[in-house]
Amino acid sequence: MKALIVVLALMLGAPTVSHAAHDDARLRLDRLTAVADSLYACGQPDSAAAVGRQAVEAARLSGDRAAQIAAYASLGVYQRSGGHTADALRTYEQGLSLATGAQLADSATAENVATLYVNLATLYLDEGQRGQALAYVRKVAGMEGRLRSEAFRRQIYPVMASIFLLNHLDADAEGYLRRSLELARRDGATDEELMTLCYYLPLLQRQGRTAELRRTEARAGVLARRTTTFMTLVNYYQTAASVALADKDYPRAARHIDGLLHLDGIESYGYVVYDAYNNLHLCYSHMGDYRRAYETLQQAATLRDSLFVAEKSDAMEEMAAKYDAREKELKLKESEALRAEEEAVASRRLTALAGAAAALLLGAGLLVQRQRIRAERQRRRAEAREREYADLVRSSEARLRRSYLAGLENERERLSRELHDGVANDLLAIEMDLRQTSDCDGKTLRRLGEARQSVRDISHGLLPPAFREATLDDVLWDYLGQTDERATAKVAYRCLTPDAPWERLSQAAALSVYRIVQEAVSNSLKHASASHIDVSLGLTPDGRLTLDVTDDGRGSATPARRLTAGQDTMRRRAADLGGQLHVENGSGGTHVHLDARVELSPPA
Repeated sequence: MKALIVVLALMLGAPTVSHAAHDDARLRLDRLTAVADSLYACGQPDSAAAVGRQAVEAARLSGDRAAQIAAYASLGVYQRSGGHTADALRTYEQGLSLATGAQLADSATAENVATLYVNLATLYLDEGQRGQALAYVRKVAGMEGRLRSEAFRRQIYPVMASIFLLNHLDADAEGYLRRSLELARRDGATDEELMTLCYYLPLLQRQGRTAELRRTEARAGVLARRTTTFMTLVNYYQTAASVALADKDYPRAARHIDGLLHLDGIESYGYVVYDAYNNLHLCYSHMGDYRRAYETLQQAATLRDSLFVAEKSDAMEEMAAKYDAREKELKLKESEALRAEEEAVASRRLTALAGAAAALLLGAGLLVQRQRIRAERQRRRAEAREREYADLVRSSEARLRRSYLAGLENERERLSRELHDGVANDLLAIEMDLRQTSDCDGKTLRRLGEARQSVRDISHGLLPPAFREATLDDVLWDYLGQTDERATAKVAYRCLTPDAPWERLSQAAALSVYRIVQEAVSNSLKHASASHIDVSLGLTPDGRLTLDVTDDGRGSATPARRLTAGQDTMRRRAADLGGQLHVENGSGGTHVHLDARVELSPPA
């Protein structure tokens, strides 16, 4: 049943906004939405989420409230499908802040708000909070009169019905299911009809309407043979297997699960496959085929380990760091307590000696001096332990920062490969197919070419440069020169120390500086509307590196209260270099300055 709930969350794809796009931000939003949808349809929810975050920013720049709500709703679906429930909840909360008080007279805005509510409902359903899920579905039911698109209602009714069904409100659920079936059959929408029947089957089984259940199963089987839509078939096989398991028809359940496992692309949904192997193990066990039952159980165990090994590794590393820090903290407190106790003992001894005879004054003085020396030693030991604890904290922070940056670069390389080998090739195949048709116009081919080039540019920008063959100075000359040719702004680069030992700079340090330049120039082009960008770089023989990126764009009279994700990453990279990054953002433009002391390898 848990796997079925997950599929409910995946049913609603990214909603589209019906307004025509005229400005640059809106055109970029349309392209990003198409890329994110393609990645999600290919079974890559994490990559879709990465592009979806860019779509949210483009929607914000467009100023279209409905587009922003739609972008947040889509991003939440990608994050939830990738297993990032906390991120999805934060995304939906941002969408809700826009949806609250929105004018719902516009059908597009109403549909986007309804989609957001339904996605929130499925998220709460995943977390077992059925009452909260039901509250959001009732909100959608209350605004039904504003949802004028029959195609949209046809898609959303089954999801609403499923939530009523899980809250045991069978009458409400059946009402929405019948209306959805009527619309789907009238319009010949095979996928929507099959999806609705998948929600109808559990209702009929629970109510004991056996004859109607068998007719519905037969109809669903016919429709499943007519469709090739991945998520629709996933939902069908899961539901059919669940019904068969409830009927204790284990051979039929095994056939449906086997059909699910043979779907192209199902391996990208690890949790669905893991649940399928568990159910298949039960089927074989009840059928007496213990060999295959054992094999499928092993497959489930192997998949479980692969799903959770990274999470366990991170958790164990974090736990070890916390334990070490806590152990040092406890030792420091014990040292302070010991010192306080010894000082108290010394004080009591001094009080007793004060009433002694004059003959004992010399001995008392010697004893006091001894205690002072002892206390001083204890103080120095405590200070040494404090310094050791501070060094541990700094090393832990450096290790976590390097782990974060390494993970960021790995994710960039993975996303670059997926964009280049997947989306760009798919767009090329579509373009070649269109060229073979007689009714294709040049405008469509031109747009496809532009989209493919945009994907390739994004892919190439994500890859790290090859610093083994070129120095940081060479790479920046090439990168900023190409940026100057493509961008509307004038981009100028100047090396302050052309004779510096650039070849002695480590690859890790060179990559960090390159990424900081990349992010700063990208921010100037995207957000500041700059017409001129100056980049200067210098390096002294003793390893002092300076970088300045200045633009004349639209800045801000007051500094931002919160760092953006890009600025936060730049500061982390600067800290990893052992330097500091300063960002001055004013009405006359933005100035990014990096000052770091880097290590240079010995001369060859």
